[in-house]
Amino acid sequence: MGYELFASAFVLTLPFGAWRATTRKLSLRWFLAIHLPIPFIFLMRHEAGYSYTFIPWMVIACVTAQILGAEAMSRWRAAHQSRARMTGGGVAGPSPTVNAPANDASASARNAGRRA
Repeated sequence: MGYELFASAFVLTLPFGAWRATTRKLSLRWFLAIHLPIPFIFLMRHEAGYSYTFIPWMVIACVTAQILGAEAMSRWRAAHQSRARMTGGGVAGPSPTVNAPANDASASARNAGRRA
């Protein structure tokens, strides 16, 4: 029937929904994340020979993919941030600036107060 076109529209739009979740609402990137897949989906529908009656199904596929892509990105970011908090830094561990030794001038100034 048109399941492959429905699935193709869904798969094409899913990463754009994830991208939309990382942008500021109503910004240019947000607008592009929503509207960039539309010409490709139109071309897929047109080349497959489907009529205008199939458009509501395509809209359902795209909206669902936008919502699920944004939700997946939000969950991934939350899991990534909680993992970073548990390890004390990013994926590779703590930041080198966190555990870096102080420079000599600031260390000697701190130590001068302790000696007095």
